[in-house]
Amino acid sequence: DGGSSDGTAGVIKEFGPQLHYWHSKPDRGLYDAMNTGISIASEGYCYFLNSGDVFDSPATITECAERMDDPDALYVGICTIHSRFGSWTNPGSPRHVRRILNKQEHPHHQSLFYPVSFLKKDGFDIRYRYIADVVLNTLAINVLEINYLPIMIAHSDLGGFSTGAQSWKQIRRYVS
Repeated sequence: DGGSSDGTAGVIKEFGPQLHYWHSKPDRGLYDAMNTGISIASEGYCYFLNSGDVFDSPATITECAERMDDPDALYVGICTIHSRFGSWTNPGSPRHVRRILNKQEHPHHQSLFYPVSFLKKDGFDIRYRYIADVVLNTLAINVLEINYLPIMIAHSDLGGFSTGAQSWKQIRRYVS
């Protein structure tokens, strides 16, 4: 929690005994907060579950961890994306999986498990207020081996922070 005053910290405190770590301090935005999470991670993988997103089942993390054996690889699973226009699965076909594994297409961020070692070195570049996830994912798919997990990981709400008009403006500047 970024030091909010909306009662979030109170809700988190209710789950305190079940949590390994949490804090409520001001930060410089979403990606700065994610970098704080990275800074306390010690090994293995990081997964970022955002507001409006949920794991497919309580067993999802266990199922994935049982299959993840390369601590330096980016793992890509399956997620369902929900928007006001409908829902779809990403990756949605064997062809789509091949395009991701061949680094021809970006996976959706809610389908990714990042190696902590990679995130500790690179992390989210907070200069990109709206698209730091796109910048990080571009780097990750270009420098890391990608392994596919044929597991439904999460259901993602497409109405998040990085899907607005400001994001598309920043993406256009980034790629030009």
